[in-house]
Amino acid sequence: MLNFHYISMKQLSIALCLLLLLGATAFAENSHRQHMRHTGTQRILLVLFPERTLEPGKPVRVVAQLSINGKPLEDDQLKIVHTTKLHLLVVDPTLTDYQHLHPEPAAIPGSYVFTFTPKLKGGYRAWANITLKDDDEPQFISADLDTPG
Repeated sequence: MLNFHYISMKQLSIALCLLLLLGATAFAENSHRQHMRHTGTQRILLVLFPERTLEPGKPVRVVAQLSINGKPLEDDQLKIVHTTKLHLLVVDPTLTDYQHLHPEPAAIPGSYVFTFTPKLKGGYRAWANITLKDDDEPQFISADLDTPG
């Protein structure tokens, strides 16, 4: 439970925004590097692969792999929303470091790359925000961003 006497307004705003957008159950999930979202008959999976251990203040290249029903979720299957097809929200467990990133498609179908510079030690949770071309409902798929291996 959050102690409202000891958090900043920024932290409170971020927490409320995430809770509203993603639902409180996202924080109760077990820690896994990958998470799946069921949307009717479709299963969307996000897996993150950092090139090295996360270190505060040091940029790291990360590959995000999206799949739908076991097949790569390619860039042409995504709808542009707010000027881009893929929004990635990355936040640490204390809600101190929050970053909104836009991964770019990679050469491998279903793969997207981005550079992330953590401000703090430890793992982060990432939420991919996408909308499929054949569905107007935004999707949020989460995965943990921690050390490789």
